[in-house]
Amino acid sequence: MIITSLRADLEGDFRVNSVRYNIQAPGQRVDYTSPYAGLTLNYDTSQRSSIGIGPYYSHYQETNGNKLTDVAGGENTTDTEGVAFSYNYKTSDVTRMSVVLRVERDHIEALDFSPQSATGWGLEWVGTHKFQVGNVQFSIGRFLEPSSIGGRVTMDQFRAQVYRPLSARLSFTGAVRATHTVVVGNALESVSPPENRANAEMYLRFDITRTWYVTGGYIFARSVDLGESNLAYSNGVLLTVGYQALEPPRPVDFNFK
Repeated sequence: MIITSLRADLEGDFRVNSVRYNIQAPGQRVDYTSPYAGLTLNYDTSQRSSIGIGPYYSHYQETNGNKLTDVAGGENTTDTEGVAFSYNYKTSDVTRMSVVLRVERDHIEALDFSPQSATGWGLEWVGTHKFQVGNVQFSIGRFLEPSSIGGRVTMDQFRAQVYRPLSARLSFTGAVRATHTVVVGNALESVSPPENRANAEMYLRFDITRTWYVTGGYIFARSVDLGESNLAYSNGVLLTVGYQALEPPRPVDFNFK
């Protein structure tokens, strides 16, 4: 939802993240639901830049008991109130960047632990640059978000993605990502210790028709659990056949002037 005036606009953001696993592993893969709601008042400082400020609220509900195997688990509920400050800048017609500073207060209730509160901060730098053919996207900084490891987390991240068409029907996408993830709350760190992860992905997409396509790719992942010093590698190959509907034609305007 966006309400606009000459130089200012009010933007609303509401979304729900929900994750479900067939088999859960406490501290690694747990079910959770996390709605998020926020408001941002944006003001255009120039034709190429704007600033924004606004509050947000998030609720995290996790249940890591496994109904299939009756493995005992706990629950983590986190209520978050925060405020975000943003700066958006378009350096040219093909390059856009945004910087967002977040400060939030998390109220955590977890099974077998006393309720606690924690203050967190995040600083996100996200940008896109379009080439004559293709584009590159990046995101760098500290991100605050829900996670399937069992709570809301702070994630220090570097991610870059390149997209480039190779022909009229064939395109390539490649991405690299490195993260350091820490669960919010000192008590929960003993259950879900910090984790370092690195990923590399590459895909080729071929458009069979205007609506049907096939994608093949390779994914590599490396994970280190800093609490247990466990090192894990993962290699994956995927093949996808997909359908993408065409946009409906726009109605013809017969009101000629």
